Amino acid sequence: LIIAIILACILGILSASLLTFQINSYKQNLKTLYRTKAFFLAEAGIQRALRELNQSESQWAGWTEAENTYSLTISDIGDIEISVDMSESSTPVITSSGTDNGVTRTIRATAVMTSGSGSPWPGALQALNSLDLKSSTLIDSYKNGDPTQQGDKGDISVNGDIVQRSNADIYGEVSYYGGSYTAHMGADIFQFDEDGNPQTVGAEMLLDPVTLPEITVPATLQTAGGSTPMAVNGGTLPCGYYEASHSSGAFRADLHLTGGDYRFVNFDIQNCNVYIEGDVRIYVEGYMDLGNGDYIYNTTGSGLSEVVHSVELYCGGDVVFRQGNVTNMESNYDPGKFKIYGVAESGTMDFKQGARLSACIYAPNYTVIVRQAGEVYGAISAGTIVPKNSFNLHYDERLGEEEGGEGSGTFSVSSWTEI
Repeated sequence: LIIAIILACILGILSASLLTFQINSYKQNLKTLYRTKAFFLAEAGIQRALRELNQSESQWAGWTEAENTYSLTISDIGDIEISVDMSESSTPVITSSGTDNGVTRTIRATAVMTSGSGSPWPGALQALNSLDLKSSTLIDSYKNGDPTQQGDKGDISVNGDIVQRSNADIYGEVSYYGGSYTAHMGADIFQFDEDGNPQTVGAEMLLDPVTLPEITVPATLQTAGGSTPMAVNGGTLPCGYYEASHSSGAFRADLHLTGGDYRFVNFDIQNCNVYIEGDVRIYVEGYMDLGNGDYIYNTTGSGLSEVVHSVELYCGGDVVFRQGNVTNMESNYDPGKFKIYGVAESGTMDFKQGARLSACIYAPNYTVIVRQAGEVYGAISAGTIVPKNSFNLHYDERLGEEEGGEGSGTFSVSSWTEI
């Protein structure tokens, strides 16, 4: 009986110790969670201040001002206190504090004006809906037009959730609005430190949603070539309005576009190639279908092109780039020379397995699908983006300087520290 009592006492002590350990571990895990969330809230405050600095209309609406410092309190997604010291208007200082369950973290950042004019492609991927990055995806950037110079500007911003599955790597900033971020085993977000070494970082919450303004076909392009299309099977085509003469509805011989404005009823290319031989604007009123293994060459000259032409492609219907299709890959990795716009009220752009292209895509009302082993040099801004396994996207950092947005320059963070 005495032994039993002793054993019971020992078990009681051990149980109490284990319970105390578990409680302390739980509290520590909660504290870590609160600290992480507080930091994300502070980062979101920095982004909110940058948006205000870059706003051209109704700037500082809802903020309070005292001695050249603007302040704002936000409580809808968490507790955030923001102040922007405009004593030096060219280098405003932003202080942002995020608080979660009594834990506060504060970031102080200095902003500077950078050149640029609101590119439609400020990062690698922009989407109005949630994004699911499948296994073995790689999103990164390249500098100076050279894909061998890897950078960390492969930024992603979406409305909704971001799921980063196993072994999906991102070199850039990842941000989301109104959703959540989930990373599976082996999935990382990297940014390079001052010595060029990749360091893992976290995703950030956005305080304002991603927006993609509508785009329309230029008026002169909508009427290019008159009211009646010319039926052709292929050949060298001056600017004009065309349809396929083949009974299948497809062009069956190589097309050479010499330059100017082109309008097509549909653009169905089967077992032939397209050669861009001058700067062109193309409006496809209906569907576009590029057959298996067909190419779009945007060069004049041999090898990696003596001349790379400017292409603006406006798509009024669904688009399919079939398996093994190659577009603009001889253009010295300059996707800014090949712009694809989706202008329908709704549609799909489907890049089949192994399709490769150097282009930037802007399609606010489209679902853009890039299937297994697809590779893009450029950027995608779309309503919904659906990448499949082993998708690679390499963002050309020159695209961030593209025209088409607001203002003559934007503020961005030049340095920051946690205080």
